[in-house]
Amino acid sequence: MAIFILPREEQVESDFNNGEIFENKPLGFPNEGGVLKPYSNLFYWANAWSDKGSLLKEHRHQGFEILSFVLQGKIEHFDNKSNIWTPLTAGDVQILFAGKGINHAENFFPGSRIFQIWFDPGVQKNLKMEPNYNNFKSELFPTIEYDNFFIKVYKGENAPIHMFSEKVEIFGMNFKKGLSNIKINPEKIYSGYLITGSILINGYVLKQDDFFIAQDEEIITIEANTHGNLFIVATPAKISYKTYFQIYLK
Repeated sequence: MAIFILPREEQVESDFNNGEIFENKPLGFPNEGGVLKPYSNLFYWANAWSDKGSLLKEHRHQGFEILSFVLQGKIEHFDNKSNIWTPLTAGDVQILFAGKGINHAENFFPGSRIFQIWFDPGVQKNLKMEPNYNNFKSELFPTIEYDNFFIKVYKGENAPIHMFSEKVEIFGMNFKKGLSNIKINPEKIYSGYLITGSILINGYVLKQDDFFIAQDEEIITIEANTHGNLFIVATPAKISYKTYFQIYLK
């Protein structure tokens, strides 16, 4: 594989809470019939939004590391360990390490949008560990400026997020009109979602809400026609443990 493009129209679509929350998922749950199945230690990726607002009642998670990136608006999080509601606004991030199990609830305010991304830290081992969660304000994440873009580092060098899922890097890229060459690690898989704008990536067209996977590459070339935002997750091509998908679902 060099570059694989998954257009918005081929992603999994769903709504829940009586149509109050909508989702498109480049990587849905394995039983949802999407084009992609879990790969590396990346298990699930949803773009979720609510126009009117909605409360997701308390529900349980186990094993996975679940990251929520607030793209716009405001959400609140509750869990049965802290027993408080915690607000998160645009640019903030929450990481929930579910461990042996934790109950939580989420409240979407009107006009809010998030990425929720699940990583597999080695579920069998981590089912024995205590759960925890952390919230990070937008200003805590370092930014690196280049000629035609700047990168916000969510997970990587000098970033505050720690994960059990191995060798994960996460970036938000704000780009200008023009040409950019980005050196990448050929031993990693780069998964990206174009939040706004339109680009050519290594010559392939990427439109708003399209998703791509780049593997076995050393350079990603981005030619942008407009300003825009690209969200990128890098995961290892090879991991040192069996994933939940490999053990139970493959």
